[in-house]
Amino acid sequence: APAKVAKSKPTIAILPFDSMSGDPMHQMFAEGLSDDVGTELGRFNKFDVIDRRTTQSQLDKGIDSMAVGQALDAQFMLQGSVRFAGNRVRVAVQMTDSQSGKNTWAERFDHDTEDEFAAQDNLSRTIAGSAAQTMFEHSVQLALRDNPNASPEELTLQGWAAFRQITYPGLLQARALGNRALEIDKGCIGAWRLLSYTYGFEGNQQWTDDPLGAMHKGVELAETALSLNDLSTGNYIVLGSAELGLGNHERAMSCAQKALKLNASDLDARAFMANALTMAGRPEEALEELKIASELNPKSPAWHGLYYGRAFFLLDRLREAEDSLSGVVSRTPKYPAPRLLLAAVLAQLDRLKEAREQVAKLLHYSPLVKLGNLSVAMPYKDPEHQAKFEGNLTRAGLGEVAAEMAQGNGNVIPITAT
Repeated sequence: APAKVAKSKPTIAILPFDSMSGDPMHQMFAEGLSDDVGTELGRFNKFDVIDRRTTQSQLDKGIDSMAVGQALDAQFMLQGSVRFAGNRVRVAVQMTDSQSGKNTWAERFDHDTEDEFAAQDNLSRTIAGSAAQTMFEHSVQLALRDNPNASPEELTLQGWAAFRQITYPGLLQARALGNRALEIDKGCIGAWRLLSYTYGFEGNQQWTDDPLGAMHKGVELAETALSLNDLSTGNYIVLGSAELGLGNHERAMSCAQKALKLNASDLDARAFMANALTMAGRPEEALEELKIASELNPKSPAWHGLYYGRAFFLLDRLREAEDSLSGVVSRTPKYPAPRLLLAAVLAQLDRLKEAREQVAKLLHYSPLVKLGNLSVAMPYKDPEHQAKFEGNLTRAGLGEVAAEMAQGNGNVIPITAT
């Protein structure tokens, strides 16, 4: 038999959710919830979704639930059960790989039922957001398998894996993989988006002697991705991120709002909105967005801790900022931004020796970081917030330590090192 052509997107089939009681109203809630989860998952451009009614038609034919995914050529199946107790509802969901039959994810979610429509809305968004993140991670792992004939989409996923190492060599590897994907297919939107991130992040982290040039390149590439699909949440996030690095706060906020309007279940859209709000001087609202992002996926990426730290820093909740940033630094020691802000936090706490140590470690891996480029690294809208950040880094000795290292009085690992 001829080999199957690999799909550009994974497909998930939504099985009908079951009510654990015989109450018809509870069964209606369960069916409505499974429909809403399918709708919310459909907002992600990364997946194709087969809805409950289609899978129900397969079940009505007597096909076993485990075989439905294979019958519909879906890589994943999502099923769930609903239990009511008083004014509370518990939803247990699990995702299964249709080919292997193995569970790839399982979780349970609780909610009050005082307003059943609100409960259904909140649960569907949370379940969809968590399921989407799980599918993406699974797809990345599959793409990393040795395959000399990798598709553009698989090359892009490999690029994301490299990018998320949060190191300069990883960024360069991601860029190379994105370019390879575009050599095969100029219409690979994910590759344009990945390339935009590599340039925007390179500028933001000061891994280049021309950070503003890198940010402008990030905007250019994001606009290309957006021209190919203006209904992609991810395209607005990457464009907004690059605009934010250039200090274009209104454009960044507009992108964040469009991203959330397209998909309120997207973890990255919530996190980007939080970052845009903090940089605009609205850290309390940012913390609310981060709370929602954490509900969508408790295992948030490292940079979410950075966003918490940024909000706490502006609110002078310095101990909380230190805790958040220290956690990120521990997970990703070569990530410049959290260590830079941690140094500022420690200086604000008058722990100048520790602050200077963080600056030295930062410059050990990222020697291009300069006081004069901090508006790209941390682009605050309010000049007072910018002055607070830069003033604390001056107290932490950023300029002095950089000068000492430039004179050969410190050990610097070039940013191209592994």
